[in-house]
Amino acid sequence: MKALEGTFISIEKRTRGGGSSIGYANPSVRDFVLATLDDEPEYALHLSADASDLYQVRNILKYATSRVNGRYKFARLAAAVHEKQAIIFEKTIERTCSA
Repeated sequence: MKALEGTFISIEKRTRGGGSSIGYANPSVRDFVLATLDDEPEYALHLSADASDLYQVRNILKYATSRVNGRYKFARLAAAVHEKQAIIFEKTIERTCSA
C-alpha cells in the first residue's frame, strides 16, 4: 500500500472508529480501474465477495448501474453484476449478519 500511496492511492487515517481510508490519488486512476473492471468484470465480482463493508459493495453497484444517455456506462460490468446479483447479495448479507 505504501508503494502505491501518492501516485495511485491516498491513505488517510479515519477520525472515527480507527483504521484507514483509501481513495484514488486522482480521477485518472479511478477511470483506469473502472475501465479495467468493465473489461474484466469478474474482478468486480471478486471484490464484492471480499468487501469488508457495505460501502464497498455499494460503490461497485453504483458504478455497475451508472448510465450515460440512457445506456450503461460500463456495460460488461453491469451485465456481470446483473447475472450474479443473487450471489452478490447473498454474500453481502452473510458477511453483514456475521459481523
